[in-house]
Amino acid sequence: MDEKRFLIIIFVLSSLFNIAISFFIELWPLGHDPISHYQDALGILDGKLPADRTFLYNGILSIFLYFKRDYWVAQIVNAFISSLFIIPFYYIAKKHFGKKNAVWSLILICIIPFRIFGVATTSKLLATFFIFIVYYFVLEKRYSWWIVMASILAFLTHQLSLFFLIPAFYLILRDDWKRAIYLASLLGLVIIT
Repeated sequence: MDEKRFLIIIFVLSSLFNIAISFFIELWPLGHDPISHYQDALGILDGKLPADRTFLYNGILSIFLYFKRDYWVAQIVNAFISSLFIIPFYYIAKKHFGKKNAVWSLILICIIPFRIFGVATTSKLLATFFIFIVYYFVLEKRYSWWIVMASILAFLTHQLSLFFLIPAFYLILRDDWKRAIYLASLLGLVIIT
């Protein structure tokens, strides 16, 4: 099977798996994040920016909630968003462990219990997607503005992603300290402003 077709099939199956699980799991015990993100997305539609949360994830949710203000719309959108991280994950695993191990890793990561957390409307798995993109480019030693852009998007999705980006900048610093300082400065400038 073609690699791109395989990734599309796994992405769709993972998203459908998330949607199916969301019908059977009561989400409220997972904390207040799901309802808070939903309410913040509705607030964006009403012209109020969330004061205590980053904007990107809630902004994406609000685009879809514009058409129908329903919690299940947010859940279905989240099912697809939370499956995005498998694409850069697969390419990183393939590069470092081979295609066969990458396929098995991808299948396993789609069914582990951590994925059940992915059915809750939360921004962490979108941030994970951007973090994996950063690591993909760092491990490929393709230092470019993609690293800065993905880092910024990860930070705008969830503030804690900054801590997962520090090792990536250390890897760049180890290889090319001038470029690491440049990329970290760009990221720092965005965070400060």
